[in-house]
Amino acid sequence: MSTSEDHVFAGPGALCPKTPDQMGGSVKALEASVYLERSLEDLFCEHPNKRPEFRTLEPVTMSALANLIFHAVTQSGRIWYYKWASSLDLPAFLESISIGDERYDFALTKYTLMPSDFRARQAEKALAYAYKQCLDVHDLSSSGHFEFPQLFDLINKSIDFAAMVKDHECKTNLRNIKVMIQSGLAGLNAQKNHIVKAVAADFDALNEFYRFKTAEGDIEPEVLRKEQGERELYILDMITLDLAKCLHEFAVHILTYIRNLFAPAN
Repeated sequence: MSTSEDHVFAGPGALCPKTPDQMGGSVKALEASVYLERSLEDLFCEHPNKRPEFRTLEPVTMSALANLIFHAVTQSGRIWYYKWASSLDLPAFLESISIGDERYDFALTKYTLMPSDFRARQAEKALAYAYKQCLDVHDLSSSGHFEFPQLFDLINKSIDFAAMVKDHECKTNLRNIKVMIQSGLAGLNAQKNHIVKAVAADFDALNEFYRFKTAEGDIEPEVLRKEQGERELYILDMITLDLAKCLHEFAVHILTYIRNLFAPAN
């Protein structure tokens, strides 16, 4: 004869205990109903190509910047040679320093300097080496992998060359360009932080919305997660678009500044 106690403890589960598969299904259902909140940093880790960074501009823009700077260096070199070393075959000199390194030293021996012009020959070698350093960095600009560190390297080497040929105006202009780009990058970082901060608030609201929807249980968790993932990607795309606008404005500004700086005087 059963007692009331037997009925309390002897339910269907006691007579027919759950199988491992049934228990696993319950755990999975519980896990699916738990909302796993993610941060904006989690998204950047999952999609590193969408992380907001300012390492370069469009390849065509970086190439244009490199060309403008290198053109200014070449002009400084031409002015110096025509003024102080007119006995040199300048076209041959400029051609020689762009050939392979294995023939570089040999090429320097073919200029028509007098034997007594030892100091001039040493200056020629030093300037040729400095110019070739600028040329080597400039050549990277056509590779499609020319970033701000390489651009600053070109500017620094160009400043050194301008100082060697005593072109103080060119040296000052190059220094101003460097400062302007550095200041512009600092401004871009400030804009980036502002954009990310604003988006972080939207992302928090998105988390709150899907936390509530998950707790309601009216929609399958997998469906909610897929929908949330699509909206998260949309947020990342908005960051990318906003930053692209900032970069475009910066590129137009710096290109215009450099072109005006090195424009021939009327």
